[in-house]
Amino acid sequence: MRGLRIASVCLLAAALVTPSGGAEAATPGVGYLTISFGRTQWVATANCLPIANAVPLDRVAADMASRAMTGTGNVIVDRTRETGFLCVGYYMLEPGWDRLAMLRDTYGWSFVSASKTYADITTLRLAQQQAESCGTLATFQAHGHTRAWGLFAYARNRYTTTIQSQLVSTCFAFGRRYAQAVNKRSAMGAPWFATTTDVTGGRCNDAALPCSGLADVTRTYRSPADLAALVNVTADTWRNLQFYRLVEGTRGLTSGTGQRWDCSGTDWHTHWTSRPELYCYSDFLKVLDAVPDAVVVTDPASVATAWGRVPPFS
Repeated sequence: MRGLRIASVCLLAAALVTPSGGAEAATPGVGYLTISFGRTQWVATANCLPIANAVPLDRVAADMASRAMTGTGNVIVDRTRETGFLCVGYYMLEPGWDRLAMLRDTYGWSFVSASKTYADITTLRLAQQQAESCGTLATFQAHGHTRAWGLFAYARNRYTTTIQSQLVSTCFAFGRRYAQAVNKRSAMGAPWFATTTDVTGGRCNDAALPCSGLADVTRTYRSPADLAALVNVTADTWRNLQFYRLVEGTRGLTSGTGQRWDCSGTDWHTHWTSRPELYCYSDFLKVLDAVPDAVVVTDPASVATAWGRVPPFS
């Protein structure tokens, strides 16, 4: 059954040049999984310099490729330079179009729109909403990314049903909103929302350890065992599992400031991160290794194609 996943990766890479989404890249009647990356964060940084034990996205892509899997990045258009990186908030780098092209051409990755400026779309006038959503597709197309129509990732999870039904659903197959529920083909319909499960770190899960009560940490580290169950996707369902910045080893265990984590233990219950968007790389790989061979790991455009939700939309 591993051949099914490998074949889907090859077909996906071939479909990148097909504006309609490449119907041959997906097969109805199977379970789909998207491994996506919030804001396509390349690597965690301190003062805009990569941190030791922070895992860069090209390494993630290579390790996914070794498992015959591709990733999907959410891209903020105005933060994406032609080349190089943009340092955001001194704590992470977002890659330019040249790096995105490398991930696409080398590893078969796809990219979707996470808006033009990362503004709260619900506060904008109609023309601004258009530019923030549908207007970004031309930029993706100009850079050779023909599959961004598969999903619009609402910035900051801010959306309304009116915006989704009257605007976003006319140019994107689906609009992202966060939830734990899996997407079921039988339940998909107007206004064409699709749920995404985001994966976050936080306090450790061992109550006997001090890391379970970190005062400056607001969440609890997500169980990789729980995630391993979620990726066991059944036929005619689709789960979009979103990660952010991945780390390994330890950092800042004594300093108590900035981005800190402990991913060194063999027991995931001892793992913790000081920021919600940090997650231990060893646990990420465990989740990948739990994906059944029959599950097709692919992008939103492939799912939309398989489920008959292809442009032009009406």
